[in-house]
Amino acid sequence: MRRLSVCQFSTSRWTFTQDVLKYAQLDVGAIGIWRAKVDEIGRQESADLLFEMKIKPSSIHWAGGFTGSEGLSYIDSVNDAIEAIKLAGMLGAGTLIIHPGARNGHTHKHASRLFETALGSLIPIATDYGVRLAVEPFRFERTCPWTFLHGETKTPEHISRFSPVDLRLVMDLFPLG
Repeated sequence: MRRLSVCQFSTSRWTFTQDVLKYAQLDVGAIGIWRAKVDEIGRQESADLLFEMKIKPSSIHWAGGFTGSEGLSYIDSVNDAIEAIKLAGMLGAGTLIIHPGARNGHTHKHASRLFETALGSLIPIATDYGVRLAVEPFRFERTCPWTFLHGETKTPEHISRFSPVDLRLVMDLFPLG
């Protein structure tokens, strides 16, 4: 059985419902869920529609910003990530994509420490919900303000302190292409 997943970022102007109905019509079996689209119709309604249309969530996009670059404090970012983990568990998505946040004026060492501390808090919660965390690298610094980790070869160095069972690397064609 071929498994194809399409991320809702690729149809940013469609609603959650339009995505699910169209993907089902095209026999796309999995969907990368954009959290903002779930908010349009609600968590339970999203879960019901996915179940009805037999589409499995492959991942939830995204949580992070632990360096404060997204406008949230460290604690608020961690709490938001916990909510994203709960959503992933509820919808049956096996993966939550993590963007650590830009340096935001921090030294690289301090940004790394914030990120690793957040992961240390989040991994046990994700495990409890049956969700894996996956860090998404971007090739060039100017490509993405969501992460201080740039390059598909440097990112694994930062996440190698964690078990590959708990923390993965996700390779997306858009930021790496």
